[in-house]
Amino acid sequence: RRTVRAYTRGDLRERLHAYHGDNLDGAFRGWSETWLNPAFAAWNLYPELPRIRVPLLAIQGQEDEFATPAQLETIAREVGGPCQTVLLDHCRHFPQNQARPRVLALIVEFLATLPH
Repeated sequence: RRTVRAYTRGDLRERLHAYHGDNLDGAFRGWSETWLNPAFAAWNLYPELPRIRVPLLAIQGQEDEFATPAQLETIAREVGGPCQTVLLDHCRHFPQNQARPRVLALIVEFLATLPH
């Protein structure tokens, strides 16, 4: 609800435009209406995690305002295949943009561990 207020009354809409472009209003409305729907409160993907059996690299920013390290811990614990998680220091919600060189290096390192 605070985020919706920041979007409608503050500068959040302007800041998000760089990431979502012309579809910003539709993307934000879809995201916020989903998260605020009472039926969504109990929904999660945890039951599906054991079905992921391929090698997985999960990267998240330490300062991600939309996630917690517990999410990475749950992924690592629950997936059905090998999993590597990385929590990047000095990074927020978009590691692929905010820490691009480090993310690309992590992907290269990860891919090198896979069987050919």
